[in-house]
Amino acid sequence: MNELETNGTTEARPHPKDSHPEPQIDYTTLELDSDNDSADETEMPEGSLFDYHVPGILTEEEVGKLELEKWQLLVRNMFVDMEDLNGWESSRITDPQSLKGIVAELAAALGPEVVSCGSAVKLF
Repeated sequence: MNELETNGTTEARPHPKDSHPEPQIDYTTLELDSDNDSADETEMPEGSLFDYHVPGILTEEEVGKLELEKWQLLVRNMFVDMEDLNGWESSRITDPQSLKGIVAELAAALGPEVVSCGSAVKLF
């Protein structure tokens, strides 16, 4: 509040500094990420990427129109057409455990421009 001075004027007095104490943090109770986390703790969702209808990811139908069999795989410094891989024809693009399914999900994420521009896949 303002106080009346002896000379008849009012002066604003500065507000006292807010004295909100710093929060007391007990750092001994905080958990840290440990370096020995096992990969088994990461849960992989069931099913194919196509089952989740992720925005920006091509659908199963859109990937099916791409010529994945002509996309090349880089193996030991050699390019191999996907169709030349053992089991390519019999596997499905919706099988995330098959090479065809992995390649299809990669194509769905990268888009048709990358698949058809003469690029190659290096998985390992």
